[in-house]
Amino acid sequence: MKSNLLLKNMTIRFDREILHDVSYEFKSGYFYLLQGQSGIGKSSLLNVLGLLKRPIAGEVVYDGQNLWSLDDATQARVRLKDYGFVFQQHNLIDTMTLEENLKVPLLKSNLPEAKKAARVTAILDKLGLEDQRHMLPEDLSGGEDQRGAIGRALISGARIILADEPTNSLDSENARMFYEQLADFAHQQQAIVIVASHETLPEDYADQILTINNKQLVPQSGTKLFNRAIPESMAGQPTASAVTYRSDLSNKQALVYDNYQSAKKLPIGFLVIVTVMLAVASIVLNVPQILASQQQRELNQATDNSLFVTNNTLGTGTHQDLDPFRNLTIKQIQKIKKMPGITSVQPYYTFLSYGLTKENVRQPVPKGSNFSLGGKSYHVDETFSIQPIYKSDLTKKYLYANGHPAKVGTNFIVSQDFLEKNHISTKSAMGKQVAFEVYIPYAQYLSESELPTNNKKKVAIDGNIYVQQPLAATITGVYASNYPYDRSEQGNAFFMDDASMTTLLHSAIRANTTSDQIFQGFKQQPFGYSALRLEAKSYNDMVSMTKTIKSSSGFYSVSSVAQNVASLNATVQKAKNGTRQIALLFIMASMIALTILFSMNNRQRLREVGILKAVGFTTKDVRRILFWNAMKYGCYCFGGAALLIVVAATIMALRLGVHFIAIILTAFITNLALSFGVTIFASLWPIRLISRKDPIDIIKA
Repeated sequence: MKSNLLLKNMTIRFDREILHDVSYEFKSGYFYLLQGQSGIGKSSLLNVLGLLKRPIAGEVVYDGQNLWSLDDATQARVRLKDYGFVFQQHNLIDTMTLEENLKVPLLKSNLPEAKKAARVTAILDKLGLEDQRHMLPEDLSGGEDQRGAIGRALISGARIILADEPTNSLDSENARMFYEQLADFAHQQQAIVIVASHETLPEDYADQILTINNKQLVPQSGTKLFNRAIPESMAGQPTASAVTYRSDLSNKQALVYDNYQSAKKLPIGFLVIVTVMLAVASIVLNVPQILASQQQRELNQATDNSLFVTNNTLGTGTHQDLDPFRNLTIKQIQKIKKMPGITSVQPYYTFLSYGLTKENVRQPVPKGSNFSLGGKSYHVDETFSIQPIYKSDLTKKYLYANGHPAKVGTNFIVSQDFLEKNHISTKSAMGKQVAFEVYIPYAQYLSESELPTNNKKKVAIDGNIYVQQPLAATITGVYASNYPYDRSEQGNAFFMDDASMTTLLHSAIRANTTSDQIFQGFKQQPFGYSALRLEAKSYNDMVSMTKTIKSSSGFYSVSSVAQNVASLNATVQKAKNGTRQIALLFIMASMIALTILFSMNNRQRLREVGILKAVGFTTKDVRRILFWNAMKYGCYCFGGAALLIVVAATIMALRLGVHFIAIILTAFITNLALSFGVTIFASLWPIRLISRKDPIDIIKA
């Protein structure tokens, strides 16, 4: 089908005005020579005609439509099926063989692979390039490179060929062969061939010679028509109607294009650097978090979920259970038991090495207490206590400096601090019998006391009344000096099973009456508890219940190991946040470095991008090609980084005790995001503005 190419009111101005309000018609079947010295605007006119460079004003009309009014995708389709370009140099994509270069225009076609291959073979044969089909552009001669560009135009059935100074680097013989083929193509295909050249040789082949003079396109007189006989060698060439094209390159076609680049060498050194950076970034981001979380878990496991509640009616700042504190009522205890998150409630009380009895009420308080250990007598200057060992405490082996939990009812523990204070070694105490007089509470007297914080205000208090009896037991363990509980105002000395203490307590209460008054005028009551030991469902419940219990009464003082743990956790969290910030800075630095490296690598592809756009690929097509290329690089980087992560995780698991699966999973996920996210971003960033650039500017960049 014949169709002419029209310039209408064309004005071209770049550094200077080249054409002004020019109209001209290029006819099908003609070879046009645009002649003149360098700098008059020949190349600029070809670029405007070929939709490679936008003019200031005017139209390029073909098939009845103004090509410069079309969108990017439609212009690309016109370049693909109607145009062929032969540049002075850089006609072919460097990383593809000649055969692969010729296949590029057919990527978006409807032809099956077998027909594509047959078409390429036919074109190579007719151009005398069959022996060069597997050569790279750098191995082709100048003439072979130019003929390869003609072949690429023929392969898509182009009806317009634009050639800019195509024979500058060719010898005379190759130049004549080249122009003969262009002329044959114009006449046989009824195509339009426009050559821009300052040489005289193409005059022998041109049907019309044009020049630019005074900003106008001027036909030259004396132009002779070339012999239009159709050479036998060009008969049967493919026509534009034989092929249809997709509007957009598919993902599959983009992958095929990437496979065409058989000579493209992987930048091994570059990939190694990227892989190492990705692996380090993935680990640095996650290891501090995992270590901190692991430390936090271990810390939580090393503590219990208990709460210690005292009825601090004196308003003191202590968390210990002081003797003057008023008893908790049954109603108060029941209310606490019903609170959500509480699994058990046990009363807290102590036996003392000296206490107030009806026998010693009128006697002076002795200076200290005595006990024997392994038959040896010891004197202690202060009163010491026996505290209960609750059943859940028997699972906490970490409390022990020596020994271990025994069967319920047989445990009798001494604290390491108490032994050291009395110059007794922990080993020598183990298995020895300890004996002393113990004071067990059975009743209480009621009184009043001034508030420590306000001596003008008095509050009700109660004091314990004890009964004295001998106690002997075998030391089964030693609690370490870092024993976490500080509940008794007498400090930590001895500990006894709660069940055994309860038996002794109830026996003392039954054997003694509250009717015998110790102090005249002071009421007495049965023994009660001013402190409770609570067990929460979980560590989180323990933390939340602290606030709940405090809010239920202004007198309640609540303490737990959570206060120590919270402080430690805050330190852990602070360290975790600090390392996370460092990790994020490292990630940002890695991303910047990777983007720069990929940018440098992809800038080398800008000429390839320009050629693709000139051939007829849209900006969207180019981005799709680079996207899948980046995905391939992402796979390489992810795989390499994954291997390094496995090695690093193995070493850390062995040396640091880091959980292997945890570091693998988190680092792999991070590596996945970084490998593909960074490579895709870095690959597409350098060509983000190509939609705003004309193809010829990209090629020359």
